[in-house]
Amino acid sequence: MGIGSFGFSEMLVIVVLVLIFFGPQRMPEIARGLGKAMREFRKSMNEVKRELEQAGMADDSPAWKQDTRDIQPRPSGTIEPPHMTAGAPPSSGPEPAESSTSVDDGPASTTDVDESPAMAREEPSPPPPDPLA
Repeated sequence: MGIGSFGFSEMLVIVVLVLIFFGPQRMPEIARGLGKAMREFRKSMNEVKRELEQAGMADDSPAWKQDTRDIQPRPSGTIEPPHMTAGAPPSSGPEPAESSTSVDDGPASTTDVDESPAMAREEPSPPPPDPLA
């Protein structure tokens, strides 16, 4: 394993890309700049970590872990049912308005109108007159 989480194959691809884009003459200059940038990054990360440790908020601080455990809600293990009045169904919104007509709850396949086959086969009406004529 190479630097950080970079493996050998990733580092090899990066080196080949740098050689292609910048050429072998600028390779030492780029490597020097990359080394400086990595050193500065590590320095600033260590500084932030040191400040967190001084404030008592480091990742491995037991006091910090205990404080976060106290803040987290604990499940009660039971689910409370919704509060409803006795016998009333749950309301999902405003009540619909009362209708003056009643709806028959009978089977939907029956009809009240007696249609005979003769009524259904009436002659079609003549087409309307052509407005252009």
